[in-house]
Amino acid sequence: MILFLGALLLVSLVFPRSSAAQHDPQTCIAIVLPSLHGADGDASGFANSLRDLLASYLTGPSLKAMPLEARLASQAVEEARQKQCGNVLVTDVSMASSSILVT
Repeated sequence: MILFLGALLLVSLVFPRSSAAQHDPQTCIAIVLPSLHGADGDASGFANSLRDLLASYLTGPSLKAMPLEARLASQAVEEARQKQCGNVLVTDVSMASSSILVT
């Protein structure tokens, strides 16, 4: 099975931040549930696992990952805005299986 992680997109939102958010040393990255194509089995479970994996890599002293519940891009941007998170990570995953015929 081949996994293609395409359209990995980090969108920075421009909106006024509160004074508390301006003094926060951590950069917030809101993570949208990945969009999957060609997944066999439990696609929702795979998408949640992938989002959790991305969040684990994007968490540290200067980064804060925040999973979003919204599934539509426009709603995800609004949810991130309401949570005072200025960056949105959108992922698109395509899975393909390859088989080799040996004769």
